[in-house]
Amino acid sequence: MSDFIEAWQHKLYGSLRAYCGKDVAERIMKGYENITGETDTEEAIMWTAETIRKIEDECTPEMLHGIMTACSCPYPRTRLQKLRKIYVETGDIDIVIEALQQQLVDSLRNGMLFEDIIVDRIVELRWGVAGVRDGNRITITKIPKSGNLREYMNESDPQKKRELYCHCPRVRQAVQLGIELPSSHCLCGAGYYLQIWETILERKVRVEVLESVCAGGDRCSFAVYLPDSCVSPARADLS
Repeated sequence: MSDFIEAWQHKLYGSLRAYCGKDVAERIMKGYENITGETDTEEAIMWTAETIRKIEDECTPEMLHGIMTACSCPYPRTRLQKLRKIYVETGDIDIVIEALQQQLVDSLRNGMLFEDIIVDRIVELRWGVAGVRDGNRITITKIPKSGNLREYMNESDPQKKRELYCHCPRVRQAVQLGIELPSSHCLCGAGYYLQIWETILERKVRVEVLESVCAGGDRCSFAVYLPDSCVSPARADLS
């Protein structure tokens, strides 16, 4: 967990520096290298919240969106290349979405060895990276953290479910301790879907956070807005 957090902080510093310059990045994130796995959990969370609020205060919404979405975890590159190939060959967003769904199902069943009852429930809820398309909008509800998935699915207490839900350890810690992180922290999660679709389409897309556990929600959901030209039945530009 400590390696994950330190890597995320380093990405945040690099992203902030790219958007705002070295001086601003060093001022806003002063002392970030001292926030490590040995730091008291509450202190580390409060530092994270304060840092994001500083970014919110100093940056435009567009800059904030760019800074935070650039901090996301990457989707496996080889899978994205397969999805890009499907889109180039078919020009069909729905075929790509079904391929994304199949990748998730295969990963849950064959990679993580989840029981059919859990996988079938995830598919029924349509949780996971594929989402549901309506026109040029794809609504995505994040699947609970895989390491907590069995416990999450068997838990009935809403608060405990929220504590188990997020993939980000800092968010889970904050929920457990009752500390509020700025909801813009979840733009990092939005960046995960941004890079998926921008890689597949080789076009810019827009992503927004609809619900998040940071903002008191029961789960995290996002909307991906695709360019209208990419949703048409015409084949993709093979160039």
